[in-house]
Amino acid sequence: MVRRTCQFLSLVFATLVILPILGCPFQAQTTTGNDTSQVDESLAIFTDSASTFKTNDVYDVNDDVLRFDPATSSMIWVATGESYPGYPVDGDLVRSDGYFKIRFGTVDGARRAFFTETAAATICDVQINNGALYIYSTSTTVPQE
Repeated sequence: MVRRTCQFLSLVFATLVILPILGCPFQAQTTTGNDTSQVDESLAIFTDSASTFKTNDVYDVNDDVLRFDPATSSMIWVATGESYPGYPVDGDLVRSDGYFKIRFGTVDGARRAFFTETAAATICDVQINNGALYIYSTSTTVPQE
């Protein structure tokens, strides 16, 4: 029993202390206020004009996290670290034709950035299937609690 407790505590310590220090690529990079210490400056940073919220993390309709690399004009699927070219960012618009837009909303009291269609203003469903990126329309609007 003591050994299992020690193993469990070691795992918790590694998860809470070591991974953030190493900068685990799958760790959420959101922040609030003016503290940008957790926002990765090498990735696209989205700033909510209605607050001081800044983030690299953008959510799809299924709560999958996306990030955008301005150096390569790529979308990053955070769950696997895979990137997909053809998604340059210009302010809150994504893709050279501005087809997608980052919009802000609130979920359980926390601000979030959402990947939406510019015209429809609905959150997109982003999926990876056999290594290929697919983006689908939905009827889900950005939550405003």
